[in-house]
Amino acid sequence: MSDTGPLRLVEAWQKQDFALETAAIGFWRSIGVLPSRVDERERARQLCVIAYAEGEVAGLATLVLRVIPQVKSKLAMFRCSVSPVHRRLGVAAALAVASRDISQAWAREHPEQELKGMGCVVQGAELSEKKEQAIWPLSGLNLVGYNTRGEQIRVVWFKGATVL
Repeated sequence: MSDTGPLRLVEAWQKQDFALETAAIGFWRSIGVLPSRVDERERARQLCVIAYAEGEVAGLATLVLRVIPQVKSKLAMFRCSVSPVHRRLGVAAALAVASRDISQAWAREHPEQELKGMGCVVQGAELSEKKEQAIWPLSGLNLVGYNTRGEQIRVVWFKGATVL
């Protein structure tokens, strides 16, 4: 757990905690963000961190380990959802920083996984102003390119990461 002002961050990465996973599913249902084709239980198993504000879930982040062809490296791919009432209050940035730190520590503990960094595909319309910044200073996410849909791909490389 971490405390970032009015937010309380609870680590969930690789914990298989039924209560946290159930809280995540309830949150996703309440704001209607998961596409119908997504298995919510499977997505909940990818949970990394949950942000609470005043006892309510304000947002959460998931990670999926995946080789990203554009950078020829395995990354922890970050997704986050923030409740509409908590947007533009720094919740997404806090989730990104916590997810980066959690995944970097996990990568050190599991060198056999060859995890090189954390990445994300920028999809939120509310991030349109931030898209102009090459580097997001809090999380360290750098623009590295675009996918076939024209969405930004951002990466923060872990300390000591090497690439081909």
